[in-house]
Amino acid sequence: MEKENDEKGIEQRVRLEAILKAMVDQVFAFDSDGRFTYCHTPPSSRLYLEPKQFLGRTCAQVMPPHVQEVFAEAMEENRAGRVAEYDYQLLVEGENFWFHARQSPLLDGHIFAGAVAVVRDISNIKRAQEQEFRLEAKLQQAQKLESLGVLAGGVAHDFNNLIMSVLGFADLALQEPSLSQELIGHLEQIRKTSYRATEFTRQLLAYTGRGRLSAESLDLSFLVLDTADMLKVNLPGHAKLELDCPAGLPRIQGDVTQLRQVAMNLISNAAESLAEQAGQITIGTYAWTSEEPWPKGTLVSEDPPSGEYIMLKVADTGLGMDEPTRQRIFEPFFSTKLTGSGIGLAAVMGIMRSHKGFILMESKPGQGTTFHLGFPVSDAADSD
Repeated sequence: MEKENDEKGIEQRVRLEAILKAMVDQVFAFDSDGRFTYCHTPPSSRLYLEPKQFLGRTCAQVMPPHVQEVFAEAMEENRAGRVAEYDYQLLVEGENFWFHARQSPLLDGHIFAGAVAVVRDISNIKRAQEQEFRLEAKLQQAQKLESLGVLAGGVAHDFNNLIMSVLGFADLALQEPSLSQELIGHLEQIRKTSYRATEFTRQLLAYTGRGRLSAESLDLSFLVLDTADMLKVNLPGHAKLELDCPAGLPRIQGDVTQLRQVAMNLISNAAESLAEQAGQITIGTYAWTSEEPWPKGTLVSEDPPSGEYIMLKVADTGLGMDEPTRQRIFEPFFSTKLTGSGIGLAAVMGIMRSHKGFILMESKPGQGTTFHLGFPVSDAADSD
């Protein structure tokens, strides 16, 4: 009888080992004190530690604090006779992995003797979910911006027609010979304000991509240096300007007026972000290809098509932005300032669209902001 029991025991162990070898999941067993007593890992597993390093040790001795916490809660559930399920994340060989554990109690009669956890690697599922979320968020953002663009375009056209009427009547009134100097001053102020309003509509049209585009072959470094020279006199005294715009970069196709507006808007925003504190604004140009990676966590307006680009970089050491602000800065009429239209960066986005370019942005609260704007090196530019 004893021999027969031994044979049955061996048969059960062989069957158990065969079952475990067929599993793609990891299996861990623990005693009542939470020490690892068994560790099964399939060959494809990415383990935090080697199996032998688990045995005889507690979770607190081998796992990071966030895993210790969920494991302790699971053991309490097991001691109460309940199955526990939990997820956790681990950094394995420099890469993030996600795991799902289902942990059941082991009973010796009615006495709690330990637990068994079956752990599944769900990293691919999590990454697929994150990718789906990113694509959905990008689609929603594109739809929102498209709707805003249609609205802004309609408003700009109607508003511009009204302003042209105001300008026309002001010009007619100024032709009256009997006007007093006081009335002439009022009418000139109307004309001046109206012209400012037309500039606003031009920025709205730039955001929608419907502004008039007059493309020509140009040297981005020269244009940026020329624009920066004009703006230097208007920069606050506490803002130090540093330029790094090398000559000899490939030329691009662009509208000089619109690209000058892009540079002016970004430099003005950089200066405002310094508030009243001393700081630095860095403006540069450089060549970049789409095969080169950009920093993790960078906000990308649109994925750039493959090819060569000339980049405009505007960086500041100012206040920086939190995540909610980062996600909204290109929306028209959104502004973090008490005064201002909030159309500047929206216009930059529209101009970049019309130039088939893209924008990368890095920003953190208290760490400043950096914009990288990419302009494609076109065949037309190369041939000049």
